[in-house]
Parts: sequence; C-alpha cells; structure tokens
Amino acid sequence: MKHELYLDKESGIIFFRARGIFNYEDGVEAVEKMENLVKGLEDVRALIDTREMPPKLEKDVRRLMQDLPKRFRISRMAMIVTNPALRMISKIVVATMGKDFKAGFFKTEEESLEWLKQEK
Repeated sequence: MKHELYLDKESGIIFFRARGIFNYEDGVEAVEKMENLVKGLEDVRALIDTREMPPKLEKDVRRLMQDLPKRFRISRMAMIVTNPALRMISKIVVATMGKDFKAGFFKTEEESLEWLKQEK
C-alpha cells in the first residue's frame, strides 16, 4: 500500500497518511490492516493526514468509511486537511459517520496531536 497506516505504540494513536489518490481498493486494504491494529484497544484515536491527497474521494470509498468510528471504536479522529475542497469533502464524510465520536480538522500535525491527547 502506498499509503501509510500504523499504530504509534507510545501514544496509542493510529496514524494514516494518504499518499496520492485513495481509491476503493486502498480503502479495503486499509480497513483490513486497521482491524489488526485496533485489536486490544478500547479507546481508539486516529490521525488522518490528507496533505498529499488530491481533493477527490469516490462515492464507494466514502460509503466504506461511514461506519469506521463505530466499527473500530474510534473516540477521536483528527484530520489534517490543508486543501479547501478536500476539507469540504472531509466534513461531509465525517457528518455521515454519526455522532458517537469527536472529529477535529487541523492544518498541522502538532495541532492534531495536541487535540487527540486531550481527555474525552
């Protein structure tokens, strides 16, 4: 996978860095990898970095992402989004994910990490 997805064991945060176009096949692969990463975690916090992603997200990818917070017990999801068009798409996707988690949109990784480390 050209994209980067890993669990930082020190912070307990799942990092996802999109590298270029993120298509449905990438999404399926990321979901499978995520299932292994969250095993044993009760409070999942995720940082999604879209700075290297074009402002496009296919409908089937958006559908695939809709249940991720519930499926993986995500309590907080920080998104680094610097492109205005992608920010709008990201906010729409997050709105379809429900209200069982908190989402924040940031321009830097530092801001994102600071927010993710806050208490619920």
